[in-house]
Amino acid sequence: MCYLIFARCLLFLVKFGDTGDSGLQIRHNGTTFLILIPNVHYLQRRSFINMCMTSTVKPELENKVEVSYDGKRIDVAYIGTHSSLQTENLKLYGYNIKENSRVSSWWIEPFIITSRYPIFLSVFVIDYDDQTSMASFQALPMESWGRSYVIVTLNHHSSLHIMTIRAQEAWVELKCSTSCSTPHNGSVQLFSMRAVTISFCTERFTGNLTGTKITAQNPIGVIAGNCWSGIENCSSVAAIKDMTLEMFLPTVSFGKEFITFKVYSIRTRYELENLIVSVTDNTRVAIISRRSFVRVTIPKAGDTHSFFLQGQDGPQMITSNHPIQVMQIFRPYCLNSAARNLNSYGGVALSLLLPTNMYFNFYTWSQPIPVWSATMVIIKQIGFKVEVLDENQTTIDSTTWKAGKEPWQVGEFKIRKQYQASSESLFGCYVFGIDIRITYMHMAGYSL
Repeated sequence: MCYLIFARCLLFLVKFGDTGDSGLQIRHNGTTFLILIPNVHYLQRRSFINMCMTSTVKPELENKVEVSYDGKRIDVAYIGTHSSLQTENLKLYGYNIKENSRVSSWWIEPFIITSRYPIFLSVFVIDYDDQTSMASFQALPMESWGRSYVIVTLNHHSSLHIMTIRAQEAWVELKCSTSCSTPHNGSVQLFSMRAVTISFCTERFTGNLTGTKITAQNPIGVIAGNCWSGIENCSSVAAIKDMTLEMFLPTVSFGKEFITFKVYSIRTRYELENLIVSVTDNTRVAIISRRSFVRVTIPKAGDTHSFFLQGQDGPQMITSNHPIQVMQIFRPYCLNSAARNLNSYGGVALSLLLPTNMYFNFYTWSQPIPVWSATMVIIKQIGFKVEVLDENQTTIDSTTWKAGKEPWQVGEFKIRKQYQASSESLFGCYVFGIDIRITYMHMAGYSL
């Protein structure tokens, strides 16, 4: 059996050659996107998909955006001169993810979004009844897909979706933290403009898929997360359960310097875990704050290390000798079982943390639900100014800037409807919505 596995791996390498993406340009704006969420009926019944779309061309150029499903156009939006920020929200209600009858039921149809001119696309899965957030992610345009990915999920009910432009073979090195079984481990056949799903949403799988690697000969898109993810290590107490989703960036985007932070202006009591994933043996990591310096060695590729920001911990820098992937995991504290109102606490959220070399100089974003409030986090270098404007082109002032490892500092901005942030220098931008049963966070954009 070991010889057979080795032979299949060798055949894959000979067939696919180098699966790296050197020279790939990764940007968060594009003209073609594929998106989906787990094919679970109870999620479909209680939720809808909200797409926040922002046109990146001049206001006088009307941008037409079409949404197709199963070969048919199901919706269209026009982003024109009515908004100074060129932003539009499109909601997909009452959808049903259709299984492809010609192939295995593991295959599902993604939504295809195309635009005349490039757009930014943020995707929210929203509860249909009370319009609260279940999950969100920044969509990666098809033009920026890569050929190699490593994913992270939390414990319980994990799912993984692989989408492709053209029919091809992919290779999945499934890594389960507890015993699991799926026919899609090893060589996997992909069909054009469709997705293959590895899902434990309806099974009693309590582990995670962190460290699973997916490679292919041609570009692929990867979305992974958890259909439900509760607060871990909460025995005999109550906790909100929530969905998590992330559209992952290819391994070429992994970096050697990151800035991690807490959001101080929100009311929910929580802890923030930083999960570091190595892709190279003997990866040495340094975690640096203004008051501390911690060194960690991750011995094997695919292994992880995590640390927490709690209380009034300030921003911290993460550096490494080899490229790594870093995830931020937001977890509310465990609640006493006597707590009467669990709805006053947010759920779990998961987001990629960007390396500093992927920061951009312009971001724009729109609230999917007007009554929500959100916090925008800016990470910039000392001495450079970031201008933040709302939907009326009025300047939004920041709270006090918190200093991290020089030259970086972190500031927070409260936003209600729309915003744009720009600077002559590159800076990082994240959006957090953490309030009464509203929990989402994701990077607002990136560029490599």
